[in-house]
Amino acid sequence: MYRPYAYSYMYFSPPYFYYHPYYYPLYITPTHWTRYPCYQTNCQARYNQCLAMYGNDGCVCYPGFLQCVQTNCYNDYTPAYQQCQSAIPNANRCVLTCAPQAYPDPAVAPVQYSLYSTLWIQGANATGFQNYAYAFSETLASYLSSNSSDGASNTSATIGNPPVVMANVTLSKTADIIVNGTSLLQVDVFIKRPTFESLNITANKLNAIMANKTMELQNVLVKAGVLFEAAQLSVQTSQTSVDTLTKDGAILVAADPATASIAPNSDGTLISAGATMSPWAAVTLMVVFLLTAHIIG
Repeated sequence: MYRPYAYSYMYFSPPYFYYHPYYYPLYITPTHWTRYPCYQTNCQARYNQCLAMYGNDGCVCYPGFLQCVQTNCYNDYTPAYQQCQSAIPNANRCVLTCAPQAYPDPAVAPVQYSLYSTLWIQGANATGFQNYAYAFSETLASYLSSNSSDGASNTSATIGNPPVVMANVTLSKTADIIVNGTSLLQVDVFIKRPTFESLNITANKLNAIMANKTMELQNVLVKAGVLFEAAQLSVQTSQTSVDTLTKDGAILVAADPATASIAPNSDGTLISAGATMSPWAAVTLMVVFLLTAHIIG
């Protein structure tokens, strides 16, 4: 079997890594609304409109809710903020941020639909991977554009899933890491999608790999010469982000001083992502830290 240059020729079965096989929607409990009547009077209606736009997942809508509370219910802002903070370590479907910000609404301002995913590859290193980064991105884009939508069947993807364009696939970070004594290559992927529907379809395809429902991507990467064994690759995270854009097309990121300095250090954070990816970078650091802490503990 063909083995790419600079990859390990000695292969061991991957050790068990702890991860969340499923993501769950974030929601504000009914008791939270009743405990703080100002929330209910001033913010619940607009929050519910946002939920209706984004699949009833409060993860996308929470920054908008915080902005409403900060503006209209300032004395009750701390409980809302604390609830958001307590949800960050959970298995959230989107990249949760706790900085007050306007609801993402394409009727008001341009919106970008993004997917952030972290993959681990055993038996590879960052230096050798440079020669295969393009083939990896091309194969990933082809897989995400293919007909098998979730790994559970071979039914055709919906019309709402236009092909993933290579120009919209970015390998934002590649780094050699060590987890539980095992050397791994970490690849952070950033993918832009044209609609919220297509974003969810793309996320579901990577979630299917994370939940071990399919090995389709791994198999085509072997055929492309990027991997020499399908079990080398695992998907650790696959989270969405819906972001309002500025007039210049940059992601509008609200500053959150309370969370800007708490990102923990870990063996998997050798290179930081760019400024426009700072919300996801902080979450990635936390996820890798929690994964490592769980394994070592």
